[in-house]
Amino acid sequence: MAITPNTNLRLLKCPIEIDNKNQIKFASKEAQYNYFNSLPSINLDDEDISYQRKDSIIAFPEHIDNLWEYNYCMYQNENYTDKWFYCFITDMKYENDGLTYITIKTDVFQTWQFDLTFMKSFVEREHVNDDTVGLHTIPENLQLGEYIEQLVSSSDKIEWNSLLANIVVVLGVSEVGLGVITYPSGNKQYNGVFSGLTYITFPTFSDCASYIRALQSSETQDLIYNAFLAPLSLVNDAFENKFTPTGYNFEMAFVPYSVLAKDIAQCHVTDDFKLDKNYTPVNNKLLSYPYRYFLLSNNVGNFAEYHYELFKHDNNNKMLFYIMGAINNGCSIKAFPESYNKAIPTGESYNETDIMYSLDAPKLPTCSWINDPYTNWLTQNAVNIPLDIIKNVGQIAVGTGLAIGTAGTGAIAGGGLILSGSMGIANTMSEIYEHSLAPETVKGGANQGDLIFGLRKMFTPVKFSIKEEYAKNIDNYFSMFGYKVNETKIPNLTGRRNWNYVKTIDINIEATIPQADLEEIKNEFNSGITIWHNTSTFLDYSQNNDII
Repeated sequence: MAITPNTNLRLLKCPIEIDNKNQIKFASKEAQYNYFNSLPSINLDDEDISYQRKDSIIAFPEHIDNLWEYNYCMYQNENYTDKWFYCFITDMKYENDGLTYITIKTDVFQTWQFDLTFMKSFVEREHVNDDTVGLHTIPENLQLGEYIEQLVSSSDKIEWNSLLANIVVVLGVSEVGLGVITYPSGNKQYNGVFSGLTYITFPTFSDCASYIRALQSSETQDLIYNAFLAPLSLVNDAFENKFTPTGYNFEMAFVPYSVLAKDIAQCHVTDDFKLDKNYTPVNNKLLSYPYRYFLLSNNVGNFAEYHYELFKHDNNNKMLFYIMGAINNGCSIKAFPESYNKAIPTGESYNETDIMYSLDAPKLPTCSWINDPYTNWLTQNAVNIPLDIIKNVGQIAVGTGLAIGTAGTGAIAGGGLILSGSMGIANTMSEIYEHSLAPETVKGGANQGDLIFGLRKMFTPVKFSIKEEYAKNIDNYFSMFGYKVNETKIPNLTGRRNWNYVKTIDINIEATIPQADLEEIKNEFNSGITIWHNTSTFLDYSQNNDII
């Protein structure tokens, strides 16, 4: 039995374009139909059109000049199916004043979107549904421009510089040299290493100067082997047992023999989650490396690079560093980041440091003290000099006797002793003269830490980010096209408020539809497609597109 064709067809003015770079995803077929049915249209009565073939030509009974504005159509062959087909108008040809031939091509995404099942595929780019800072760091290979230095908060600067606010002098001595002194018990070692010296320290510089003067008065200043500055926090345990030597008016203390490397300060770098000129990005990937990072400099040419996203931030968005020190000449001091680049399981909290990411501080200045080498030399050789002279005089006397009492070989030997003895006295007296000419010398030394110490700086955090100009451009790019994810997963077609961009490689889609149409849909996703969720904001990138 012949069936009378009953086809519904409408020409539409539709914002969707044939390049398929932007499509609309609907919650249901009803929502889809209601949208397209609401667009400006020209409808044909059922009796005016025969069965409409897919991707064919429509003989439309209207003058072509009245149809130019229509770029889309929808049709339904009602006698055969209730399915609506959605199509692009690809061409129009004038036949006569009452007839126009319209060529159509199926919009495969709109026609089949409810028949598609997206499987795990390799997703190259997409809008992510978790934008936690540091979660997405795959390189984008974008133009970054030059980095620009950001301001470090004043409170952070004060904190880093406070390490040198309280400094004491430490002397390494072979003996204390002030009479009877009770030395600390235990093995003489510092940082677990045996030492032939004993380290002593003083509450004030004045106390240290008084101690050195006391040694000079007793001509024992050579007991001092070295002198250097140290942060008070490195030796503060010593002052729990400070004492005043008998007969003197200054205080001193022994650095405990058992002292090991210890925490001497904690410093922070505050994360303000901004880039150049206080620019706050929409997309959090811009808050990770390489779009921003910071250096910790020791101010003498060495620095360590740190990435914000690899830190465990505290509740005040601060990144913690422990400053550790070991007692020795010039002091060994390092800055260690806390829990940097550590995998921290959910619900757990680490408090670890890693030497791999540490930075050495410049050596603190060594100190100087006055030492009179002539007096010291005479003191050290007070016994030896007279004996040397007596020995040489004896050699002269014996030599003289030999020369007088004997002849020949004895005379020659005696002459040799006379010469040897006189030369010995001459050498000894010459040595005394040379030492008497030597001026008082400054003992100790200086190093490159002196200038930095004078500025009261040890470590300096320096923040860098890309310029605001580049940051805005990249931020807009991420807003339009998401992040590079390079992950095998089911693509995110939803999850954002207004649009989701997806680009895949060889996407996997299951669908019982014409294979040519399925292949075209796959090509759309492999080329990159933006799926819009609200018809009222279609193609409007100024809209908020947060994660929902």
